[in-house]
Amino acid sequence: MIVPMKKIHIIVQAKDIVSALENLRQVGTVHVEHQENLAGEKIEILKKDLKEIHQVVEILKDASKNILQEHCPQWKEKITEIMACLSQKDSLREDMENRRSLIAQWQSWGDFNPQDIKALEDNGMVVKFYEMTVTEISNLPEDVYLIIAAQEGAKALCVLISRRDFSLQHPSLILPPLGLNDLLSQQKHDADQMRNLEKQIMSYAKYTKAFEEALKFQEDMLRFEETAKGMKKDSQIAYLKGFIPAFSCASLEKDAQEKKWGLFIEDPSDEDKVPTLLKNPKWVELVKPVFQMISILPGYKEVDISLFFFLFFTLFFAILMGDAGYASLLLLATFWFHKKASKTSQNNKLFILLYILNGAALIWGLLGGTFFGQALFPQYIKPLWPWITNSINFQVVCFLIGAVHLSIAHIWKIILKFPSISFLSDAGWLLLIWGMFFLAKELILSIAMPPFVKMIFIVGALLVIFFTSPRKNPLKAIGPGLGGLALNIVNTFTDVVSYIRLFAIGLASVAVADAFNEMALQFGFDAFFSGMIAVVILVIGHFFNIILGVLSVAVHGLRLNVLEFSNHLSLEWSGFAYQPFRKISKHDT
Repeated sequence: MIVPMKKIHIIVQAKDIVSALENLRQVGTVHVEHQENLAGEKIEILKKDLKEIHQVVEILKDASKNILQEHCPQWKEKITEIMACLSQKDSLREDMENRRSLIAQWQSWGDFNPQDIKALEDNGMVVKFYEMTVTEISNLPEDVYLIIAAQEGAKALCVLISRRDFSLQHPSLILPPLGLNDLLSQQKHDADQMRNLEKQIMSYAKYTKAFEEALKFQEDMLRFEETAKGMKKDSQIAYLKGFIPAFSCASLEKDAQEKKWGLFIEDPSDEDKVPTLLKNPKWVELVKPVFQMISILPGYKEVDISLFFFLFFTLFFAILMGDAGYASLLLLATFWFHKKASKTSQNNKLFILLYILNGAALIWGLLGGTFFGQALFPQYIKPLWPWITNSINFQVVCFLIGAVHLSIAHIWKIILKFPSISFLSDAGWLLLIWGMFFLAKELILSIAMPPFVKMIFIVGALLVIFFTSPRKNPLKAIGPGLGGLALNIVNTFTDVVSYIRLFAIGLASVAVADAFNEMALQFGFDAFFSGMIAVVILVIGHFFNIILGVLSVAVHGLRLNVLEFSNHLSLEWSGFAYQPFRKISKHDT
């Protein structure tokens, strides 16, 4: 559910801003809405420092995994030293890249000293370097001496020397600052320096934990400064606006009374941008990592679909992955990563979710008799539910899932709209969805519609026409109703039919698996060499198919929830997260 919020206004004396914010941060329940522009020199400096620390942590975190961590009170100096090394590395990298281009351009000319060319020019000679064709060479002036340094296909690398200045149709090459050997030597020297700098940077990996804590410290500093800057102020008082969960109001009132703050609490208005805080039973909270990965959140005035998202996403995962062998491997991989991560992380939601998803895929695979496809172990693996292996039956199940899923959206809207008479419009769409279910079966699967379906369409269409925009005069409702029906009737049919993707992708996964199985079985396992080839084919093929399965879940499993279902529920995912003003660092700021 979406936790109800209250809008709060806190007034303090201007001289008490710092102490008031320190206390408010200890309370840790107020989502602050800034009232003023956050620009300022101190904020910009903090943002720059924060960016540098984050960059350092990202560079060092992999190298620090097996290194004993040390305390680092002088972390600011260490960060400055690392950034200096990084700056020097960037400079060296740019020099080496430029030099690499010069080497590629001049290596065919061989080694020569550009200073010797300059000495000739100082003595009145004109020396130019060109890439020339045979035709251009034949048209050279008589007083220009030609030296061909090398031949590259149809072009020659030419040195032209004369006592007077001359020019050709295209410009001459610009000499490098050093000769080829010197360029190569400088390149090697800089590469050695790069390696030394890399070692120097990695020597700071023992302070990674200290830098991570410094990162939190700087985030606290920045958040504090932004909150202070964002308050409205005059000469005597300062004013802070924010939002707080309704269940935390009593605690805030008590703190305000103790600290002698002015406090006003009210309900948010329709114009307020209220943050969203979701709170559900623990087993429903398991879906939160999915929301976080795709960065979606319902708006405060929208609905929380976490429960149905979780249930149907699990079903979609099971069908799209749909192979007991793959699910078994993913379960083992989840167990291994969970065991490794348990030493450093206390958050098990993602792993529990993966256990559930892969467990559901294992069950579905056993129901359909797929274990690394259907051709590898046909004598051992039999479907527990043979009915579902029939393609017609499978497609009917997909249409049924779609109708049920979309029906839930409209039933929810009916409950939200009741007792307004406009709920009858969604009742009409509910009927039309089931009409589309039978229509899809007839058009795609050639299963004749029952006679009552025509009545479902008629009643559903009439409800939509007259109650999409209900009026006292029913005739005035016909225009908007017909418009809404015309715009959405085709979309409703395609939405129901779109659930057939569960069948299509599941079938494609089995086909790909069996294609690799047949390829491997052609080599056989009778001889060592052919057996090794067969094993390689099976490993590569099934690994590739597992990756495709995961991608299909990420695309299609999420789409059916985030688009089809959400569109029928009029859910726009317009929310932003509730982020209370609180301290995250262990250090004092």
